[in-house]
Amino acid sequence: MLFFKRFTIIFITRSQLRAAVFSSRGKLIREIGQYDWTKETLAELLKEISASGPSRTRVVFGEGFSYVATLPSTEKERAEILKEAQEIIPETLEGNWDFKTESKTNQAVQIAAIRKTFFDTFRKSFEEAGLWVEAAEPQSLVLARLLPKAGTFVFIAKDERTLFGAVKNGAVIGTYLCEDEKAPEVLSQFLAFTEKRCGIKPQAIYIDTEINAQARIFSESGCKIESMELNPLRGMALKKDFSGRDADVMNIVFNKEPVKKEKTFSIVSKREKVLGLIFLVGLILVAAVFVVKFWKK
Repeated sequence: MLFFKRFTIIFITRSQLRAAVFSSRGKLIREIGQYDWTKETLAELLKEISASGPSRTRVVFGEGFSYVATLPSTEKERAEILKEAQEIIPETLEGNWDFKTESKTNQAVQIAAIRKTFFDTFRKSFEEAGLWVEAAEPQSLVLARLLPKAGTFVFIAKDERTLFGAVKNGAVIGTYLCEDEKAPEVLSQFLAFTEKRCGIKPQAIYIDTEINAQARIFSESGCKIESMELNPLRGMALKKDFSGRDADVMNIVFNKEPVKKEKTFSIVSKREKVLGLIFLVGLILVAAVFVVKFWKK
């Protein structure tokens, strides 16, 4: 029988919190719930997760909290990439960012960052709840994981608003958030942006099933339209890059894994049981000797 890891995934936008338990195969195990986001509801949700588990947690930040960008792929050190990233991202990058060198066919460095004020606030909340976050990524990166690995595509998904994303060979080239009613007119502009950045027209537009009713409007773009469940929770569940060279792993470090004490306690407990058993056997033997001597008399 095969066993798969389970973890809690939390999707945080400016107005909502959504949480569920998934397996490492991307299978939904159970919904935890969806809430209006306030500091109080966040604290309550984290308390519930801490109590009921699994405590292994991953976080997806909505695009309103995030920045994504790409740089030409070069053999540069982290400090050099940070300097270049800082020039295009209007945020202090200090612990709230990471990079990954994408596939050889792409030759791009993917940059991702979370707005520092929100990042620090959320990190404090998770630490107070005693939860370790093993992975944190922007929404667009986890959605790109659901698309084909090779090719140029555009996805249209739901955040609080409509989210457009341009993806080339797995790397997110750019994103744009707009009000729902403006989505049809924004599409033509975003397709032009994608073609200019990628040098080719998108091979397909992937539309979230939540907004699939608008597919007919988007079909006027002339691109192939595909309907897909663009679930950020599932996209994060399928994340595999956790270890290896720094350049091969995209993972914004949220907090440190707590020191596990269960094994130490377990070892001590077993030792005590063995010593107790030896002591008991000793008492029985001593008692038996006295009984034998008594009957001989």
